[in-house]
Amino acid sequence: MHVGKATPNPVERLQGYPNHIMNSDSSHPQAVSPGEATVIDGRLLAKEVRQELAKRVESASRPVRLDAILVGDDTSAALYAENQKRTCAKVGIEYVLHTLPAGCDSSVIHDCITRLNDDDMVTAIMMHLPLPGGVDTERLQSTINPDKDVEGVNPANIGNIVYGRRSLVPCTA
Repeated sequence: MHVGKATPNPVERLQGYPNHIMNSDSSHPQAVSPGEATVIDGRLLAKEVRQELAKRVESASRPVRLDAILVGDDTSAALYAENQKRTCAKVGIEYVLHTLPAGCDSSVIHDCITRLNDDDMVTAIMMHLPLPGGVDTERLQSTINPDKDVEGVNPANIGNIVYGRRSLVPCTA
């Protein structure tokens, strides 16, 4: 999802945060020597990232929309999708979940991805895992338009990450 300026990779992002992000508990020092651990206030960091994202979404030249594909009835994936929907709503991102039956084959999922790639209203695409047995996950991930690949799973985006090029950086990087 490209909204405004490119976001630095997660390591650069954390290095740029002010000290108030760090846990102020006196048992956890604010500054440490290289190689030592630093405790980060994850809730405060998440709040600030959401606030920054909401500003970027609000100032975007067009509405931002995340379309997610959920195949089957995996409880964990469904819970993740529900949390994703709630978080998107908090920052002003429209969220559309495309639920496909567990027994569908690759062609049904591929057709859904193709429709989303071609839809100018869709700014980001995510495919929830796991997919049904026998479905080639990597092949389907490679069909997601790299410019809409919010997870960075398309081989083009993976290559950009490996080579240190600015690209969509998945939250798991």
